[in-house]
Amino acid sequence: MPGKVYADSVTVANYTTAPLTFHLYGADAFNARGGGLSVRRRTDVQTDIGKWIRLPFPELTVPARSATVVPFSILPPPQASPGDHVGGIVAEQTQGVTSRAGSVPITVLQAVGVRVYGRVVGPLHPRLAVRHMSLSLGNSVASQFGGSVDAHVRFTVANPGNTVLSPVATVELTTPFGTAARRALTIGQLLPGNLLAYALDFPGVSANTHLRATVTVTAPRATASATATAWALPWALLGAVLLVVVLAIALLVRRRRRRRGAATADPEQESDPPPGGTAEDVVGAATDADTASAGAGDASEN
Repeated sequence: MPGKVYADSVTVANYTTAPLTFHLYGADAFNARGGGLSVRRRTDVQTDIGKWIRLPFPELTVPARSATVVPFSILPPPQASPGDHVGGIVAEQTQGVTSRAGSVPITVLQAVGVRVYGRVVGPLHPRLAVRHMSLSLGNSVASQFGGSVDAHVRFTVANPGNTVLSPVATVELTTPFGTAARRALTIGQLLPGNLLAYALDFPGVSANTHLRATVTVTAPRATASATATAWALPWALLGAVLLVVVLAIALLVRRRRRRRGAATADPEQESDPPPGGTAEDVVGAATDADTASAGAGDASEN
């Protein structure tokens, strides 16, 4: 509850044979890239529960092979937002181990911490969102002739609510003929206001010209989904089929033209001159025959 002080304690143990001195500080937690929880550094500005944590001293020396109990308190401010707030108490070595990488000295400071979970009373809003969804296909020689493809699905799961969620994400690839691949993954604690990016590979998927990727994320009282599509057209195969069709059409047109040309040039379809003379001789003979017939008719009348 905002304005109310909560008290607890944490134990810092030293299992070595020499005393160790630590920096003690409260820190805000966040989701690391791999999905686990991490905390802000000591030099970072703490804005949430890491700022609310009060420790009795900033440094602590623990004798060899012993442990020290450190009390602490949490004071949420009056304007603290309702919902879950996650942080930690960190014990960081003041003296690290220095080594060299070539001419560059590198000092490694080891630290340990304990998580601190707090919930401010008020309305709770568990929410999920799937963002930046994409589906890409790898082009191979086999895929260009209708073979399987390599599918790459990328998406981001976000927690825009105010409660810690542990969702399960299901990624399903479907084609016009059914499900091609399916995979489920369990996401660890996803803190409010945080997001996690994922990239999944599905090798050797039978896309059947079209592929759809659906990501569904579920948690108690929260769910979200998103889809992406991609065409897996076998361009080489389609090009070969188109070439065969064009060649078949060209061959058919050529055959029809040959048949028409042969019908036009057929000698039986032309007027051939009779044996023994040309067409002009036939016309002349017909004229002489007509003249002779006319002369014979005149003689009969006389």
